[in-house]
Amino acid sequence: MFNSTSAFNEGFFNQFRQLQTELENAFGRLPDISDIRQSARQGYPPTVVNSDENAIVVKLFAAGYEASDFAITVEKNLLKIEASKQDAAADVETARYHLRERVSPRINRVVTLPEDANVDEISAEYKHGVLTLTIARVEKASPRVVQVQ
Repeated sequence: MFNSTSAFNEGFFNQFRQLQTELENAFGRLPDISDIRQSARQGYPPTVVNSDENAIVVKLFAAGYEASDFAITVEKNLLKIEASKQDAAADVETARYHLRERVSPRINRVVTLPEDANVDEISAEYKHGVLTLTIARVEKASPRVVQVQ
């Protein structure tokens, strides 16, 4: 269908590659999206998930909320964190903004937990604007040694 005499030759596409490179140099490269729950802007609020052999720790950096504003649910290894500031809804309607970096007073984040997460043992703490969730891991069965007599 397209051949070497086509209007869409290599020089034509090189101009687009050059433009893309210049935009990436000026504004930075967008991260590769590897998970359906991850957006190109990395989402709000910033979230950190780490783990060791005993637990998974999820930290949500969400200043300005109260502990009672959060609703946390777990279903089929999906950890869902929601929060809403009750008093902020009225401000959105009446305020005249000069700078508005937090678009919504609502939080809605979903984190996929590993298969060995023990969803029955979760603790949550909100302190200094950071929500910390600690999820225990299921103990791995150690091999049983049977003595032959």
